[in-house]
Amino acid sequence: MGFDKFQTKVSEYLKSPQFEKDIEEYAQKMKVKDDIMTGRIEKVDQYLSAINFDILMERLKKEHNNEYEDRCYKNGYMPHPNNKLYLLLEYFNEKVPVIEDFVEGVTIDDMPGQTVYLYKGYYFINVSFHTGFTRILTEDKKDFFQI
Repeated sequence: MGFDKFQTKVSEYLKSPQFEKDIEEYAQKMKVKDDIMTGRIEKVDQYLSAINFDILMERLKKEHNNEYEDRCYKNGYMPHPNNKLYLLLEYFNEKVPVIEDFVEGVTIDDMPGQTVYLYKGYYFINVSFHTGFTRILTEDKKDFFQI
């Protein structure tokens, strides 16, 4: 199929009732996903208010050990936050303000792709460049763990 024929087909599709139907279905799927995440964030909020956060952090540190990283590599992918830490990061994204001046004299605009949150005595630095990683520091900026 040549480019002109492709362009014509796309143009016809965009004007068709099928396109409208497909967009509506997609919007409904996204709303369901958003509603699910909203419910999860509310549950995390309740959970975090009822627990000792330091104990949770120690547990997450143990779960993201060298064995976990080796398992990730063995399965053919880069180490990444497990579901618990991922959900916690999603919670921060929704509920916790971003730290704009984590490094003195360097603003968040100077470091695109990096987001820093401070929550209950821990800095969460989420870097989403090519490979991406999450680094967690104590409030006095000492390494806690990184994944």
